[in-house]
Amino acid sequence: MPQAKAAHVKDVQLVQFTETQIIEKDRLDKAIRGAIRKVAPAEATVDERAEVVATTYLKLARFFAAGKQLKGEIASLAYQVAYNTAVDHFFRARKVEASRTDIDEDLVVSAAGLTQQTLSSEGEMLLKEQAVIKQRHLAAGIKEISRTDRETLIEMLERDKPMPRTTAVETRLANLAAQREKRARDRLSRAVRRNLDLER
Repeated sequence: MPQAKAAHVKDVQLVQFTETQIIEKDRLDKAIRGAIRKVAPAEATVDERAEVVATTYLKLARFFAAGKQLKGEIASLAYQVAYNTAVDHFFRARKVEASRTDIDEDLVVSAAGLTQQTLSSEGEMLLKEQAVIKQRHLAAGIKEISRTDRETLIEMLERDKPMPRTTAVETRLANLAAQREKRARDRLSRAVRRNLDLER
């Protein structure tokens, strides 16, 4: 996980990505918020904006962790990263209709997987039928959520260990990621329940 440190110097909070790449947190957040304001539609929620901020922080941490050379200032890079992230989130990811058939089969199988049991042939047939029904409802629910939510859920399923929380920035990123994942799970659950209600 990329490392980033937060420190206070005379009541000024700093964000340190590397030994030489340091920026005042207020200045960094101002650049990120400025990009989001330029892109985000009026109906964008606080949660959606927070997701863009968290993703921007993560992308910046990964950029510096990869040893890439920065040409210019961190604030300018943060603005550009936040701008592109906001465009992806608020516009590309919202074109749900164009991407509803783009379902990750691994996500369906992982979420609908059943424990192997020794069953009678009749019980096994019933269990298989229930599995098919579950997969159908889950697939329908996944079609209704955004690409961003799908990617969030896939990333959550693929994570083999908790996100680190050794620094203030890592803790903030981990908290924002957890909130983003919970919102994605809640939206998927609501979509599945809607489909179940329609069949009743």
